[in-house]
Amino acid sequence: MPPTMICTLLKMCSGKSMGHVQEYLKKIFKLKTIKCDVCMDVMTGVDDYLTDHMVDIQAKISGFCKRLPSPISTKCTDIIIPEFKELFPKFIKTELSPGNVCKLLHICSNHMPSKELHSVNKIK
Repeated sequence: MPPTMICTLLKMCSGKSMGHVQEYLKKIFKLKTIKCDVCMDVMTGVDDYLTDHMVDIQAKISGFCKRLPSPISTKCTDIIIPEFKELFPKFIKTELSPGNVCKLLHICSNHMPSKELHSVNKIK
């Protein structure tokens, strides 16, 4: 049964006010799309920031490794740093991609963002 018929049968709206219901539903959908757009823009900025600061992150990991006791410190530096260099960029582009994160946060569904807000400045 179409929404217009249900609304009329329940005497909740007349033909004139049905337009308001449809406008309200359009606004709700647009709001969800805007939230998705904002999430995508923010996560794209985070993605860019992580990519641009990978050397800094690597230095922090290296500093942590150096604070460990002697035999563990060397293994940490020899194993974790090369793995980080190889895997972290791939991880950012796949697991931490803006689309993945926004879907995991339940902000975006399977629909694509509307691209209306992609003029938001990226985090630098």
